[in-house]
Amino acid sequence: MFCWYNDLIPILLIPRALLFISDTDQCLMDPTYRPSLIVSGSTGIGALPFAGSDLVLSPTQWSSHVVGKISSWIDLDSEDEMLRQDSEIALKQEIGWASHLSLQACLLPAPKGAACGNYARCVNQILQNLSNMQLWLRIPLEKSDDDTTDENMAGGEVDSWELWNSFRHLCESHSQLSIALDISCSLPSANSLGRWFGESVRAAILHTSSFLTNARGYPCLSKRHQKLLTMFFDHSIQIVVSGKPADNHPMGTLELGAKSTDNHVEVFSCMPMFGSSCYAGIQRHPLRSYLDYVGYLYQKMDPLPEQERFELAYRDFLQSPLQPLMDNLEAQTYETFEKDTVKYIQYQRAISKALLDRIPDEQASTVTTVLMVVGAGRGPLVRASLQAAEETGRKLRVYAVEKNPNAVVTLHVSS
Repeated sequence: MFCWYNDLIPILLIPRALLFISDTDQCLMDPTYRPSLIVSGSTGIGALPFAGSDLVLSPTQWSSHVVGKISSWIDLDSEDEMLRQDSEIALKQEIGWASHLSLQACLLPAPKGAACGNYARCVNQILQNLSNMQLWLRIPLEKSDDDTTDENMAGGEVDSWELWNSFRHLCESHSQLSIALDISCSLPSANSLGRWFGESVRAAILHTSSFLTNARGYPCLSKRHQKLLTMFFDHSIQIVVSGKPADNHPMGTLELGAKSTDNHVEVFSCMPMFGSSCYAGIQRHPLRSYLDYVGYLYQKMDPLPEQERFELAYRDFLQSPLQPLMDNLEAQTYETFEKDTVKYIQYQRAISKALLDRIPDEQASTVTTVLMVVGAGRGPLVRASLQAAEETGRKLRVYAVEKNPNAVVTLHVSS
């Protein structure tokens, strides 16, 4: 089963979070298909029961506008042997088809229970042969008792982070395995929520049942849910709205996609332009009011500071260690270092305290402290040291030692 964007929808790309619409009715795999029901030795051509071909969309649209949704009936840890076999075959077939279409990601169904060893084994096997596609494992955001330690948890209590931790270890912490969090109306403690921001969460699926109704009859979220969504936006986590719209909520202003026969729609990261004239005559989408509210929460956020905007490209990525003793660094590399203002502020504070500790006030005008900066680069530590001397009223002589002749030019100009 796969879901995709409506290609007729104009898209507004939001820097920190994208919203897109897709209807779960639009499937590429027949939801009634089971490999065991295919009669052995039949005279058919052997084509899989996909509802369309790869010609439905262009290759660019498949790779940039579509997220695959694997069939939810799949259960590789079922006690039913036939269901386990069918699930493994279908999972590999669906991901194989998604890989053929060059999809950016596939949404895997959540494990059906705490025992998910066979599911993880099959996913790990698939990951070893996967090219660039990401697999998003659906995990419910829940923890039964936030004050209970893992060792003392009863068998019936649930900690979904432990479920994810077990699953990803069984998949050898593969870099192409990520998380899609299912957000319900109740949230665990702040400490429990905080653990997820150290994980590779790619999407947050927000159920319509999580929404409240404000005085005007429109959907809204609790303060805790609002704060959680803001944190998701800050971490570039895509927002999904899923479920049936409440009967008492207005349907919104404009249609974002095709009608859904079962009134169940999922919204994955991409938001239509507000006020676009091309919506004339288009019917209202049942989840438009929910999407408007999510867009409102995003729009009222403060813009990212310049420092954080610069660091976005480096967030959650391991950086290759530099070799400044062997290589002469480039100006752009020095620029990156120097944008870490916290480091230089702390250096300046440390030097100020050292000067005050070494030189009493009565000797401030007579005693000169000698400071050597070894590996001065373009001079940020030199400037921090001189600024510390000026703030404390102490005399300071600085020797800057640098092996990069290109950086020495900048040091001379700055002196």
